[in-house]
Amino acid sequence: MLAIVDGNDGGTLFEVGYATKLGIPISALSTDTEGGGEYLKLLRGSGAEVHSDFSTAVYRAIWLGMGSTPLAANRG
Repeated sequence: MLAIVDGNDGGTLFEVGYATKLGIPISALSTDTEGGGEYLKLLRGSGAEVHSDFSTAVYRAIWLGMGSTPLAANRG
């Protein structure tokens, strides 16, 4: 799953939580990875990869969706 999270969007966070419950891997895009609001703690705590670069987030979402992790997980 590719989640685009810029701010505390309840709908997106709900979908991330639901995907986590179903065991679906998550790659998230957030331009605020340095400041990191509470929502980023929730994402990281659920095992999601959080990226600040669009290309990296999409690339990782594709690989995670295929069940592969060719590179070390980028968590910041």
